[in-house]
Amino acid sequence: MPATVSEQRLVVLLALRHRQRRPYLAGTLWPDVAEKQALTRLRNTLCSLRRRAPRLLEVSEDAVGLGSSVDVDVAELEALARAVLAGRLPDGADPADVCARLVSCDELLLGWYDDWIIRERDRINELRIRALESCVEVLLARYRPSQAAEAAMAALTLDPLRESSHRALMRVYLAEGNPALAARQAERYREILHAELGVSADPTDEMWAMLQDPRPTRSSVRGMHGEAPELH
Repeated sequence: MPATVSEQRLVVLLALRHRQRRPYLAGTLWPDVAEKQALTRLRNTLCSLRRRAPRLLEVSEDAVGLGSSVDVDVAELEALARAVLAGRLPDGADPADVCARLVSCDELLLGWYDDWIIRERDRINELRIRALESCVEVLLARYRPSQAAEAAMAALTLDPLRESSHRALMRVYLAEGNPALAARQAERYREILHAELGVSADPTDEMWAMLQDPRPTRSSVRGMHGEAPELH
């Protein structure tokens, strides 16, 4: 028999938030009912899960956690991303392979709309994006721009509005000796801002500084593109 929705949500919550006290679990999973009723639902769910999978949970009088033998893939992903951000790739790991692992996982629980799941999804996406941006720098330092571009594009897939990821891709283009592509990426960022948010603004100082130092004038941009770009 498949696990019930309540059982699934409890396991997911424990996987993401680790061992927690019973009132916290009950209040998070059933926020719209009275505390006593929520605790009763939690107790019933725990009983059902313990019958179904005796080693899945470690339950005490006041707290619940996953069993010590349970592996959580999202925890492994978080550990990998944090290692990348700390500048500690796993021993012997190729940064391109690390990027592939960061990219290959699906977004967390798409189709689930609990507030706490949305917050966790956003948090993990942020961690993945930061790690991918770090991989761009590592790969560029190792003279592997094509793989660095893939990492930057993967970060942009997760958040097309993130300026730092656009700048990461611009750095790749500049490292390849393609300033026109870097300038086009700055334009693309402007277009996305306008289309998604209705914002019209010049490329940021950071983007200008990447393209030319000192900051280019409209006339110098015209020389780069043939005519001054109309960015929206």
